[in-house]
Amino acid sequence: MEASGKTLLCRRLQGLHRKEAPSVPFNTYTVATSGIQLTEVACPKGTPHIKSLMMREVGGQMAPLWPTYFEDCRMVLFVVDASDAAAVAPAAVELCEMMSHPAMADKPVCVVLTKQDHALVLSRQELELVMHLSDLERACEPGQFCVVEASAIPGGFAAAPGGAEREGMRFDGAALVLEWMVERKAAALGLPHVSVSPLGAGQRTDYG
Repeated sequence: MEASGKTLLCRRLQGLHRKEAPSVPFNTYTVATSGIQLTEVACPKGTPHIKSLMMREVGGQMAPLWPTYFEDCRMVLFVVDASDAAAVAPAAVELCEMMSHPAMADKPVCVVLTKQDHALVLSRQELELVMHLSDLERACEPGQFCVVEASAIPGGFAAAPGGAEREGMRFDGAALVLEWMVERKAAALGLPHVSVSPLGAGQRTDYG
């Protein structure tokens, strides 16, 4: 969706596991993506067989052309601005249309609820009322659909998924997104994969 934080999220994912620490502060300046932008993202240290992921960011203004990219993608991150109430209903329509497209059959989808660092964001319950995320998850095979609350800003943590046992705990949502992407690619390639999870080394996350 337009102005949902896709570019900043890609930039944040790209910087999570760089071999060398960046010498400049995190750049939060962005402009609207009017076309396509490719970003190579390094995998977490210790990830077997997979060194990096290539992300294709498609601008929200290109929504009518999104279906032309469904066939060639391995998975989809669908980014929603959780701080913009007016954007949620259009996002719900686009998400349902995307998931019902024949080329998206069996393609993993992660809905990323961004801008959790903002002072005012919609609650998960409010988003659920409009987007029916739980219904979409139940309609998919296990692991093929997940929802992650995230902030693209370093230090802008969000509540962790996983249930009441983690209530009050906070984790880097961007790291959870990358972990999900790595696991989905490993599964698609038939590779054994032990999660190097931000929730704890060697643990397997349960958000998808």
